[in-house]
Amino acid sequence: MEPIPSATFDPEDYAPDEAPRAWRRFFQSLHHVTPLLAPGQRFSSRSGSWMIDDIMVGYAKFGAQTMERKLSSEIVQAAACKFLMGWRYRSGQAKVYHAGDAVDLHPGYYCIIDYDRGCHTIAAESDVLAILLPHQAVGYAPEKHPPRFMIPVDTAQGALLSDFHESLVKNAPMIKINEAAAISKGVKAVYASVIENLAEHATPTVSKWDEIRRFIDEQIFEQDLTVAMLTEKFGVSRATLYRQLAMSGGLQSYIAGRRLDYAFRHLTIGGPLRGRISEIAARCGYTSTNQFSRAFSRHFGFAPSAVLGALSKDSDALPGAPGENTLWDMWHSADFKARR
Repeated sequence: MEPIPSATFDPEDYAPDEAPRAWRRFFQSLHHVTPLLAPGQRFSSRSGSWMIDDIMVGYAKFGAQTMERKLSSEIVQAAACKFLMGWRYRSGQAKVYHAGDAVDLHPGYYCIIDYDRGCHTIAAESDVLAILLPHQAVGYAPEKHPPRFMIPVDTAQGALLSDFHESLVKNAPMIKINEAAAISKGVKAVYASVIENLAEHATPTVSKWDEIRRFIDEQIFEQDLTVAMLTEKFGVSRATLYRQLAMSGGLQSYIAGRRLDYAFRHLTIGGPLRGRISEIAARCGYTSTNQFSRAFSRHFGFAPSAVLGALSKDSDALPGAPGENTLWDMWHSADFKARR
C-alpha cells in the first residue's frame, strides 16, 4: 500500500539565488513568506509535510522571515476550508499579530491559533512543528471560541500535546493511505478534547493587565506613559504593575519593544524604500538611524536593512510551478473540499 501524500523542501535542490523564491512558492497557498537574509547569507530553510486524510502535519526549520495571511487575500478566499494552526516551537521565537493582539511564540508554549482571522508573523531562526485542523473537524466555532489557545508546555496538557505532535510528525512518513482516515480520526479527537477543555475553563473577561497592555499599545508614542499615570488610571498598585512588566524589563523596555514591533510592521508596508528607515527611526523616538538599527537588531536578530533588502526582492513575481507542491494542490482541490 502506498504512503500518504507528502511534500518536502530541501534548499540543496535549488540554485542558491533561486532557493528563497522556491521557498515562497512552496508555501504560497498557505501564507505569503518573506525570507530575511543578511548580505551574503546562504539560504538554508527546509520543510516536510504530510497529508493524513483531512489534516496536515509537518515541520519547518527556517531562518528569519515574515509570514502573512491576509483575510482579503486570494489565499483565504480560495481555501477549501477554514482551519486552525497548531504550533510547537522546538527552538527560536516569533511575534504574531493576530485578532488585534501581539503574541510571543517560543518553546515555552504550545499554540493553537485560528489561522482564518488573518495573521502576521515575524520569526527569528526557528525549528517548528505545525498541524492544520479543519474547524468543524475539531468542533471549533469562531463565534464562541477564543481566537487562540496558549498552553504552557510545563503543564500536563501542554507537555502531552507537545509529545503527541512530535510523535505524529516523526511517524507520519510510515503512514499508509489505508491507515490515514483512522489515524486522522484519532488525532482530531485529541485536539477536539483539548479545545473543549480549554474553552470550558477560559477566563471570559479581559484581565486588568490586558486592559493596561492594550492602552499602552494604543498610546505607544505618547510621552506621559509612566508608572504613576498607569497606576492612577487603572487603580492598580505599583508592585502589581512592576510584577506584570518584570519579564519585559520594566515599562520603558516594554514601550521600546512595542515601538520596535511597530517599526517592523511599518517597514513592510508598501511605498518608496528610500528614506524609510530614517523616517521610522524618528517616529519611534531614535535620534539616529544607527541607534535605531542597533536596537532593532538586538530585538529581532537582524537589521532593518535586511527587511528592506528582502522587500526589494519580494517584489519579484512568483511564477507558477506546476507540480512543485502537489500537496497544497490536493488541499485546495474540489474533491478534497467535498470530503471535508
